[in-house]
This record gives sequence, C-alpha cells and structure tokens, in this order.
Amino acid sequence: MHAFRDSSGNPHISYWDYTNYDLKYAAWDGNGWKIETLDSNGYVGEFTSLALDSAGNPHISYLDYTNDDLKYATWDGNSWNIETVDSNGWVGDFTSLALDSSGNPHISYCDHTKWDLKYAYAVLVGDMDRNGKTDTDDINPFILAITDPNGYQAMYGLDPNLIGDCDSSGNMDTDDINPFVALITGGASAIPEPAGLTLLALGAVAITRRRRQ
Repeated sequence: MHAFRDSSGNPHISYWDYTNYDLKYAAWDGNGWKIETLDSNGYVGEFTSLALDSAGNPHISYLDYTNDDLKYATWDGNSWNIETVDSNGWVGDFTSLALDSSGNPHISYCDHTKWDLKYAYAVLVGDMDRNGKTDTDDINPFILAITDPNGYQAMYGLDPNLIGDCDSSGNMDTDDINPFVALITGGASAIPEPAGLTLLALGAVAITRRRRQ
C-alpha cells in the first residue's frame, strides 16, 4: 500500500486486494471515497508505489506476480493506461516510483533473478541530445549514435538503442533515419501518452547487488 496527498490535501491510495489478488486505487474527493480495480489480470498489485503529477493524475508501479513482471499504470485524465515495463526474468518486487519535474516516471525495483537493484525511467525516442524534446539539435547526436554507438553512450550516458530506435525495431540502425527525420520535422516536444509505452526504458541496471543469505 502507498498513500499520497494531492494539492488539496485529499488522500490517494494504491493497494493490493489480497482476497482477489488485484491492484486497487482509492481516492477521497472531499465527500466520499472513489474505489477502482485497476488491474485484475492474474495475481497483480503487490509492492505498489504511487505518485501524483502536477495535474493530480495518479501514476502507480507494481508487481505482476503471475508473470513476474514490473508494471506501470497511469490515469491520463480520461482513462487508465497499463503497461509492462520490465519482463526480463523475475522482476518488480519492492517498487518505488517518483516523478521528475516534467512528470516523467522513474522506478526502482528488485530483480530477483539476478538479485540486482534496477532502475527504469522514461526516455523520449529521438531526443538524442536529451534536452526533453526532438528538434534539429538532435541531428548531430543522431549521426554520432549511428556511426559510433559507444562514443554516443560515453557522451550522453544512454544506450542509443533505447533512444534512437525510431522505427521500434529493437535496435538503432540506418533504418531509423527516415522515422527520425519525421520526428524532428513534426516537432515532437513531449513524451508520448503511455498507451504505447515503449517510453519506459531500462537504464543504470545493476546499481548494486545484495545476495540472499
């Protein structure tokens, strides 16, 4: 269970329904509680963590125990969007979620397969200079990433396959050039809605390791 107060002081709570093995969310609106079941797809909802963005929209990280995955749910003002963030092994215990000043999610959690602490965060695909938007300033970093991936990672601290994979093929290569051009000429300036969440990428994995005794 995790609780958070909004700007009006009203409490919001994410929690695990042990009876039904569901993720649930409760919010006080000043007159009464609104309670919702957000995810009932299998055994889900343990190790939940909650944060509210500047608009008061809830963001929740939690464990999908059925699939041993880390999942993320957010309210966009109209509907809930639920995404699997990490499905690489047994992951997602002990989640802790925080939002940065732009409302982007950052999640720490346990990888039980490797007994590592892991960290997942949002990236804007095509934002090669990592300034929060895609524009013509990203052209030179994009060229660097294509021609010298290791040099790009050393300079910008991120695997170019995570941020430069503009055609969503799973890796960055010359096939990403045309989609990248489309991104910068379209003037994208914000992270896409989580409904198509390829935006949560793994970074800074294996920050520390603690073996089970």
